[in-house]
Amino acid sequence: MASCPAPPEDIELIDLRHLVKERFFRDVVRASNPDRSYKILVLDKATVQIVSAAVCVSDMVEANVAVVEKLELKRQPIPKLEAIYVITPTLESVRLLCEDFQDAAQPMYAAAHVFFTSNISEDIIKKLKGERAAQHIKTMRDWNLRFVAHESQAFHFDNPQAFHSFFSPNSSDIKAERIKCVDQLVSLCVTLKEYPIVRYRDNGTAKPLAELLQRRLDLLFRSHPDYAYAGTANAANRAHVLILDRSQDLIAPILHEFTYQAMIYDLLPIDHDHYRYEAKLNEGGTKDKEVILGEHDALWSRARRMHVADLMNWLVDDFNDFLSHNRASDFTTLGVMNLKGINEAVRALPQFKNELSKYSLHINISEQLMLKYNVLKLERLATLEQMLSTGEELDGSQPRNVVQQLCTVLADDTVDLLCKVRLLLLYVITHGGLSDDERKKLFEAAKAKPHDTAIVTNLRHLGISVSKPARGRARGPLSPRRTGGTDGPSYDLSRYVPNLRTVTEVNQPRAPLRR
Repeated sequence: MASCPAPPEDIELIDLRHLVKERFFRDVVRASNPDRSYKILVLDKATVQIVSAAVCVSDMVEANVAVVEKLELKRQPIPKLEAIYVITPTLESVRLLCEDFQDAAQPMYAAAHVFFTSNISEDIIKKLKGERAAQHIKTMRDWNLRFVAHESQAFHFDNPQAFHSFFSPNSSDIKAERIKCVDQLVSLCVTLKEYPIVRYRDNGTAKPLAELLQRRLDLLFRSHPDYAYAGTANAANRAHVLILDRSQDLIAPILHEFTYQAMIYDLLPIDHDHYRYEAKLNEGGTKDKEVILGEHDALWSRARRMHVADLMNWLVDDFNDFLSHNRASDFTTLGVMNLKGINEAVRALPQFKNELSKYSLHINISEQLMLKYNVLKLERLATLEQMLSTGEELDGSQPRNVVQQLCTVLADDTVDLLCKVRLLLLYVITHGGLSDDERKKLFEAAKAKPHDTAIVTNLRHLGISVSKPARGRARGPLSPRRTGGTDGPSYDLSRYVPNLRTVTEVNQPRAPLRR
C-alpha cells in the first residue's frame, strides 16, 4: 500500500487533538471553575478515551485538576472539593453519578458540574429530578464532543461494533447505529467549525448515513445562525466529507502493510497504543518497560508513515545527527553505522538517558518487526498478496498457475493460519469467487476449519460474489489495478495502491484545512 503524500510545506494543517484540548479547558474546566479552585475530574469509560487522547496529566495539573477518577471504579470520598463530571448520557453513567450523592451525611464531593457528551434524553432528565444528586448539581450542560482525536490528523468513534451493525444480516440496530454515527460526525464538524458539503458513494450503506448527516447539519446551522463557522457560503471554500464504507476497498486491510505504524499494529501485541518490551540496562540485564506510542514522541511522529525498507538507515542517520549536536564522546566524532552501534552508544552516554531512550525503544520495535517478518515468511506471502491484488507479477506480466501457487503456500504447515485466510480472502475478492473445484483444492490445502471458511463466505455480506457460476467459462483475475505511487519511491512488496487513495485524489476541492 503506497503511503500518503505529505502536505505542502506552506500548508499549516489543523491539529485536531489541540482543538479538542482547547474545547475541554474552555467549555468544561474553566466554565465550571472560574475561581481556579482545585477540582476533581470524573470520567466514564467512554470519556476517558476522548479526554486522554488530547489532554495530558501536566495540562490537568496546570488547570488545578487535583485528581482524575474513573466513574465505574470505587473511589474515596473527597467531600471538601467539587467535581467535574464528563460523562456519556446513558442510564448507567447517570446511575453512578447519583450514587455519589446518595449519602446525605457524606456525599462523595462538595458539588457536581456535569457535562454530557451529547443531548440528554427525557428519561435521564426525569431520573435526575427525582434523585438527591440534583441538589448538588451546580452545572449541567451538553459538551457535544463524541469522537476520539487519536492523532492530530486522525480520529475514530471508539466503536468496533459498528462494522457488524452495518453489514451483518443479523443486525437489528442499524438505524440506531446510523444515528449514533451521524451525531458523532456532527460533533466533529462543530469542533472543526465546518459546515461541509457531504458526498457519498451511492450504495445501501453510505447513502442513508450521508443524507441523515446532511439533514442534521442543515438543522444545526438554521437553528444556530450565530454559529462560529470557519468557512463561507462559497462551495469552493467549504470542507467536503466523503462518506464511504469498507466495500469501497476490501483489499487494503487484508494485505500485509510495510510502513512502520501499520506493521506494528498488525504484527506486535499493541493494546490501546501501549507497547511492552524488555529494555537493556547499562549495567547489564534487562528491565520490563511499557510505553505509549503517540505524537508526544518526536521520533514516532516522523517515522510512523515510513516504509521499513527506509526506516533502519533513517534511524542511524537521525541518531548520528543527534550525536553531532551533542558532543560528549568518541561516538560524536565517529558516529554509528547500524542499529547495534546505536545500542552501544546509548549505553555509553548515560548523560543523555532520556533523549536516547526513544532510540532504544524504536530499535527494539524494529528488531521485533524484523523477527516477525522472518518467522511469518512475509516476503514470500507478500509477494503472492501483491500478485493477487494488482493482477500482475513483479515484472508486469500476467500471473500463471495462480491456484497452484496458492495451494503450495496454503499447504505449508509453517505458514500462520491467519495469513492463509488472508490469502483466501484476496483470491475470492480478486477472482470473482471460487468454483467448486477451487474451493475444494484451496480449503483442503489450507486445512481450513469451519470458522475459517465462514470468514471467507461472509464476504457476500460486503457485496462480493463468493461462488463462481456453475456453468460457463470461469472468470479470470480482475483487471490490473493501479500500482506504484505518484510520488516517492515504490517497493516490490507495496505495489498495490488502495482505491481510497484514488477516490481522495480525484475529490480534492481545496487545499487542506488551515488553522
